[in-house]
Amino acid sequence: MRTALVVGTERSGSTWLANILDAHPEVELWMEPFAAAARLFPGLPEREVPVGADASELARELRGRLAALSAHKHPLLYRRGRPTWLRSVDTQIASATRRAAAALGLSTPLWVRRYELLSLNAAALPARRLPTKHARATLRVLKELRLNFKLGLVAAALPDARVVAILRGPIAQVASIERLLDRGRLGELRERLPRILSVISSHPRFARYAPLAAHADAAADRASALALWWLVSNQTLLEDLRASGLVHAVVRHEELCAAPEPAVAALLRFCTLPPDPGVTRFVHWSSSADGATGSPVDTQRRSAVHAQRALEQAPPELRHRVETTLARARELGVLDPELADLAGSTATAARAAAAAGAVR
Repeated sequence: MRTALVVGTERSGSTWLANILDAHPEVELWMEPFAAAARLFPGLPEREVPVGADASELARELRGRLAALSAHKHPLLYRRGRPTWLRSVDTQIASATRRAAAALGLSTPLWVRRYELLSLNAAALPARRLPTKHARATLRVLKELRLNFKLGLVAAALPDARVVAILRGPIAQVASIERLLDRGRLGELRERLPRILSVISSHPRFARYAPLAAHADAAADRASALALWWLVSNQTLLEDLRASGLVHAVVRHEELCAAPEPAVAALLRFCTLPPDPGVTRFVHWSSSADGATGSPVDTQRRSAVHAQRALEQAPPELRHRVETTLARARELGVLDPELADLAGSTATAARAAAAAGAVR
């Protein structure tokens, strides 16, 4: 079976992109398989630790454990090719098991945690929105944000994999992260951000960012810390994709929002998937309605205005801190041209959005 990876950073649009691919009947999607709670890849170093192609033992472990993921995603009644309503039944069984364990003072069973993580994107979708799947998948898709510093390992383990990286303008992305952190969400990023900054300050791979890291304090100035995290995560991602030899494509969140149909058509061609009406229906549905499922990974949005609205909602002080961090990166000569173009275009749009807001 062919393999594709969807990579990016929190609030970049990676879940929406994964949902679009999952709407295809030939795709088997695994959400967040490297999350620590699932304990599916116990030998993999934590997300902020760079791992290269020389980790041959880890590469073999990665290949072997990927082969077992389907059984963890479909442990109950549903299997590919069976009626989609069985997926809803499985979700209800897993939820009831979680509640029963909590009522008894027990921890959630491991099989439930694995099932819920691997199926996270579809857990709150109504049955009529769940995609019908062919009995056999031709493409397995891993949506995983914990591989940004490990694409050398991915290339060693899965040299034929295709990688889709999604990038989002830093102002809107940092603002979105800040809002969710203030609501008690994105707990892993909240916990690990100080450690990520510590690695950026001390690891030889990131030595050129040390002057920037000196200004990034996750406790005192979270917006600047997140801007540095945006820069280093995405820049490392692009550098490793170019060096690894992996076939890859870069999708811009703002362009996907503005014109989803042609962007998705290009994505399917890249993944060597034929056009499918189920994908078209999902793109239309998810792009033209406000989210109402209540799921933490709900990806419905009015795409035509989503990117602009996100910029309009970014607080001026946050915008200033993000732009200051990236300006320092330019002065130091450590800003990738592709990221500079993305940051520059969205910063211009942000200033226009702020001016329009002031006029109103």
